[in-house]
Amino acid sequence: FHLLTESFDDYAEGHNFLGLIALRARNLDEAIDEFEKTVSIGRRLFPKRVRKDCYWSDLDTRPFIRGLGNLSVAMNRAGRYEDALACTDRLEHECGLVERAVAHRGPIYINLAEWERAVETSRKRQDLDPSEGLVVAFAEYELGHRKAALVALFHAAMNHPFGARVAAFPLLPRFGYS
Repeated sequence: FHLLTESFDDYAEGHNFLGLIALRARNLDEAIDEFEKTVSIGRRLFPKRVRKDCYWSDLDTRPFIRGLGNLSVAMNRAGRYEDALACTDRLEHECGLVERAVAHRGPIYINLAEWERAVETSRKRQDLDPSEGLVVAFAEYELGHRKAALVALFHAAMNHPFGARVAAFPLLPRFGYS
């Protein structure tokens, strides 16, 4: 992807993939830089006459949208929570992608210890994406709502077993499982 982005100045998806590779390797500054390039190039190449409700279905808009979403994730992981929320606001207001913006906000609110907002935001998507139940469960637990936390955790576990295993795996030794 380095070769491709050096050879083709406007290859936004190449920067997006480089950002994903850096994010996976936990090189957050590099990931943020690549996603910012994706957003910049993607916005410059954005078609002029596309209705907001058609943004995701038009392939020319996707690098910008993917870049914003991934930039939000990288900034959240880097502890730049306000910047991450600004990316979600752009997804919502510039692109009209409310659901996509909401999907990124729950984990940001968890990191900000804004438990009520995390529950409110992620519960909206819980039926569409059961893994959101893990965010709801964590936030409900922090709010002291043990029963609601357990319900959300079971819902997520039944509908998204891999995500629940990843979230619960560190706790298994405490309960006598290895």
